[in-house]
Amino acid sequence: MNECKNPAAYRYTWAGRDEARCCIEHAHQIAGVANAMGYHVQMIPLTIDEMLADDQCTSIEETP
Repeated sequence: MNECKNPAAYRYTWAGRDEARCCIEHAHQIAGVANAMGYHVQMIPLTIDEMLADDQCTSIEETP
């Protein structure tokens, strides 16, 4: 498994976890999982200043 190298575009909070940041690709995946579970997850777009802070996606990618 590797950490995603894409820049963060959203922040979100999953129940029982600290706030995390994710790229656009992972935002769609996370929202899809939440929807399938009937769970509401709010994706909050990062501001320009937050994006320029050089934050990366905190998601983990599985390697084949």
